[in-house]
This record gives sequence, C-alpha cells and structure tokens, in this order.
Amino acid sequence: MRSKPFLFNLLTGSFILILLWNCGPRKNDTINTNTDTSVNRSSQSLAKILATPDTNEHQIQSGIFTFTFEPSTKKIYNQYPTKSFIMPDSSGLRQEGLNWYALDMEGKEKLVLSGNDNEGFDSFVVYECLGSVKNLPYWVFKVNFYEGGMFTLVNKNSGEKIDLVSPPIISPDQKWLISVSSDLIAEYDYNGFVLLEIKDQKIIKRAEVALKTKGIEDAKWINNNTLSIKENYIQNDEEATRYSILRIRTQ
Repeated sequence: MRSKPFLFNLLTGSFILILLWNCGPRKNDTINTNTDTSVNRSSQSLAKILATPDTNEHQIQSGIFTFTFEPSTKKIYNQYPTKSFIMPDSSGLRQEGLNWYALDMEGKEKLVLSGNDNEGFDSFVVYECLGSVKNLPYWVFKVNFYEGGMFTLVNKNSGEKIDLVSPPIISPDQKWLISVSSDLIAEYDYNGFVLLEIKDQKIIKRAEVALKTKGIEDAKWINNNTLSIKENYIQNDEEATRYSILRIRTQ
C-alpha cells in the first residue's frame, strides 16, 4: 500500500522537473551579439559617443541660435583657405606713448584707448593696432594683458568698442562674424566663441558661448551657416587636436 504514494510522488516530481527544463532559457535561444550586426553597430556607436570627451557639448543652445558640432577631418579643413579680414590701414589714428587718439565726427581729437604698462597684474594693458576690418568702419586692436589677451574693435565713426576673443572671421555673405578662442590649460583667456551680426555697417553681438571640454583654435566658413573648425581638447592630461563641422541654426 505504501508503494503507490511513493511511485506517484516520484512520477509527479519528474514531470515538474521536465516541465521546468523545457520552459527555461536555452543556449540556442539567446541573441548572439557577435553576429547580430544591428546590435553591434548600435553598441559601437553608443560606446563611441560615450567615449567622446565633449558629449555634453555636442549641441549648444544660446538665445535663438543652436550650435551643432559634427566630427570632421583635417583633409576637409584644409580644403578651405585661411582668409585675413584685417587690412593694414590705421589711418585716422594717432599714437602717443601707450595711448591712441582719433578724430571724432566734429573733427576734434579724442582719446580712443589708454594703455598702462605698470607691472601690476590687474592694471597692465597695452594696445596694438593691427589695422582695419575689411569693408567695415572698424579698427582692430590686439589687447595685451599681463598674462593673456584679447582683441577690440573700435567703430571709426562712433568710437563704440566691441571685445573679441580673436581677429574677426566674416561669413561669405558679409552678414555674420565669428570670433573663436582656445585656452584649456592656462585658462588666462576666454575659451569658446562669439557670434556677431553685421547690420548696416555695424557689428552687433548675438551669442557668446563658453566651452568647458574643448576650445576652437581656428575656424573657416564653408557657407553662410556652416564652419570647418580646428578644435583643441584634453587627452591624457595633454592638449590634442581634432577637426569638426560647426552648424548654426536659428529658431
């Protein structure tokens, strides 16, 4: 009489084990990511993006402008010539010591910029005239501080001053101007870029973008809203170079 329950329990347990084995995962049922190209490509792309030092600066919003950085090559960058938009013309200016003077609209001489060569870190500033902006009524000055520097445009008519981080780089349609800078290590100068609009022979600042993980050493306009740029970034505690395309969109 005791053999029946024992046999019944044995058969029932075996049935449950077989059922569980059939329902569990099998080796042949798993996805092989080594052969599934779609999975591999997605994973590789994601890994590449995550490994990029400036993932958080791939797309930047500033006011009505959206700036998008896309990977490029040195070959593409070299396709576009480097242009100078500064003419060697400082007519209308007079230098006396470290100061610069110009005639105003009434023909009277007025002080434009005043330099100071004291050794004090905060007070030292020396101005050097590089010339005039091509086709625009602005003088270009290089501004030298005790450490670091910048550039200043001075309107020949009004005396208005506009600070830039580099000499102006003007778009093909003569409507936009970009000024770029890179200073990741010393951090004495501004690191980023400034976008300005040229309207009725006047330059108006439209966007100013400070970058944290990269700097822009140079830029060349491809068309009126796209630039080929040379970037600096930190790799293994040293400054390295790469190339990108910078696209500018307005909302």
